[in-house]
Amino acid sequence: MSRGFNLIRCARRWLVPPAWLLVGGTAAFAGPPPWLQAAASQPTPDLAGAAPAVVLLNETVVTVEASGRSSRLHREAIRILTPAGKAEAKAWVSYIDKSDSVRSCEAWLIRAGKTVRLPWRHDWIDVVQSDSETIYNEFRAKVVSYADGALPGDVFGYETRVQGPMLFLQLKEGLGGQFPLVVDRFELQIPSGWALNPVLKGPVTPFASASPDGRVTGWELRNRPYRPNEPWVPAADAAEAELMVTINPAPGRGVELPCGFNTWGEAVDWVDRLNANQCDTDPALAAAVRKLVAGCPDNLAKMRALGSYVQELRYVAVNRDLGIGFGCRARKATEVLARGWGDCKDKANLLRAMLREAGIRAYPTLARPKILGDVYPEWPSPGQFNHAIVAIEVDATIALPAVLPVTPWGRLLFFDPTDLETVLGDLPQQLQGSNVLICAEGSGALTTLPALPVNPEYLVETKAELSLSADGSISGKRSFGGAGQAGAWARHWLRTTSANDRCKKAVESLGGNMQGVAVTNVTSTDDRASGCCFVTSEFSAPGFVQFLRGGLVLARFHVLNRDSIPRFVEKERRMPVEIRPVGERDEVVLGLPAGINMEELPPKAVLTGPYGSYESSFECEGRSVVHHRMFTLNLGIVPVNAYADFQRFLSDVAKADRTAVVLRQAQ
Repeated sequence: MSRGFNLIRCARRWLVPPAWLLVGGTAAFAGPPPWLQAAASQPTPDLAGAAPAVVLLNETVVTVEASGRSSRLHREAIRILTPAGKAEAKAWVSYIDKSDSVRSCEAWLIRAGKTVRLPWRHDWIDVVQSDSETIYNEFRAKVVSYADGALPGDVFGYETRVQGPMLFLQLKEGLGGQFPLVVDRFELQIPSGWALNPVLKGPVTPFASASPDGRVTGWELRNRPYRPNEPWVPAADAAEAELMVTINPAPGRGVELPCGFNTWGEAVDWVDRLNANQCDTDPALAAAVRKLVAGCPDNLAKMRALGSYVQELRYVAVNRDLGIGFGCRARKATEVLARGWGDCKDKANLLRAMLREAGIRAYPTLARPKILGDVYPEWPSPGQFNHAIVAIEVDATIALPAVLPVTPWGRLLFFDPTDLETVLGDLPQQLQGSNVLICAEGSGALTTLPALPVNPEYLVETKAELSLSADGSISGKRSFGGAGQAGAWARHWLRTTSANDRCKKAVESLGGNMQGVAVTNVTSTDDRASGCCFVTSEFSAPGFVQFLRGGLVLARFHVLNRDSIPRFVEKERRMPVEIRPVGERDEVVLGLPAGINMEELPPKAVLTGPYGSYESSFECEGRSVVHHRMFTLNLGIVPVNAYADFQRFLSDVAKADRTAVVLRQAQ
């Protein structure tokens, strides 16, 4: 499949289709073309290692016409090496309905140098790229799979060609990836007199070449080894090289061409023109604002009331007219309010209109979650973004984590009206530290959102009050939650867990040595002003302690699930580790019954390192044993040469969590 990066427009998600929509297909050629025969004749290279498949050839040729249309030819040849590799005998070509045209799509399976004729048809199937939140989508794809007929040693190949108008005179392409590859090539052909402005990012620099007349430029990677699938790989390292190109037409062109942006100001102007009349109002919108802000004592209260209202609107996307840029155009604010639904750009636009009615100015802001990769300042393009939020003007009286001073607008509060769990004043984790583009007059550069500290932003506070019985069973209650993203996580737990399932899910969140846990009640508190949200459950469990000979009793206090501590069991690592922030502050109070007394407490444990910290201590308070625990992981990148140290730190944390308190039964 093509590993090229299609332009990602302002939609919240780009999704693999959950359902197949059969609309006919194209049968395979009678025989493979020369390029595939040549690729299949190559021996399996040593660099394949233990990979399930090896990419013999991955080639893309994009031809840009003087009219602003383009043609994209893609070819790929993959040799299946193991039974698991059969899943790679599939192809996928994306296109935009009513704009692009899939001119051809062919696939072949070669075994021992000959085309395999399988007993059943393998047609290309047309699918819509959508989910339950998208009621209409012009993002489509044609797919085909030979996985059910492929065998180790076979070579699967395919060729696709798509033609259509370019939205921007810009392209983004990824080269390299997880599977070993012999040749990965991208070629760009442009009209005479045109010029290219390329930007390269990534750990590997591809070989570049150009024709003497400058019309044909190619980038190529060769003989890349296998990279096993590893957890927590930084998004920027998903491709070994990222190529971003802006195409500049020859001066004095006589036809209207798509935009190619050389400054961020040009990108902002394009987005502003597209949305010039969309942030509208009417009597119904004005009345809704008056009702929502009635009784609000200040602007901050008004922002919270309006922000919460828009957050609660149903997320629904209607992706129409994408080929002319309407993927970046919000629907009118009055329409979104009247219908009660919208996607991210619709919600951001409605909130701007409502804030304006309340006398508060806000600006549309383009964003991209960090998990999808970085937004590069060197390549001005709206195509780097796939999300929309708002930047709200605030004065010096509002001091919140999501406020930044930004020239020339002063202090701006950044807010995501699509995120259901993150309250106004906070930032979703996936946006923290990301580059955004404020779409307003005077905007000529990216703005970097703050990356908030683990404490208190991610600090999940857990408290458990337990009563131990003489037979070793316990009963009590436990609460978890916090402010910032810790509170957002608790809200997400509540929103995605039905009332009937909450007791069951609460059992799963209790771990360690407890067996037979029964949760009888789950309650919650949520203060949207402070951002604090807590979930409390009442539970009981038999056999909490272990009775030993001689009257000794062992009590292990890890009564909470430790899934937040990542596990890396591999001894070696090929890719860096991206640490996601983790913060936990626990307090467990165990009340002792008559007849069981304290014998020995574990020593205090303190672990520190460049990646985080851990501290655990026990103390006696009357007839109770109190355990305090603090664990943090800081946002950052662990290079491959430091992987062993990071792995050792996590292992030491897990070991410290397994310590036990020694009790004794009275004689």
